[in-house]
Amino acid sequence: MNLKQIFGLALLAIGVVLFIFSSHSFRELKEGKTQPDEKFYIGSVETAITEYHRQVTWLMVGGVILSLVGIGITVLYRRKR
Repeated sequence: MNLKQIFGLALLAIGVVLFIFSSHSFRELKEGKTQPDEKFYIGSVETAITEYHRQVTWLMVGGVILSLVGIGITVLYRRKR
């Protein structure tokens, strides 16, 4: 395994962790277990929840993109025997 493949696998692992964390956060938000701290948001609770939902959504999108890039790098730079 060369260094580029290891980098690709590291990106894949980070992407998977981000995806798992964001899906867990979505589940907790849906069940009402997670409430964003109101003192850090200006406005209503609905605005705070919407902002939190947006952040978690981008975290999930980033995890998927990192995973796909990691798979691509790993496959693209594999050694041919």
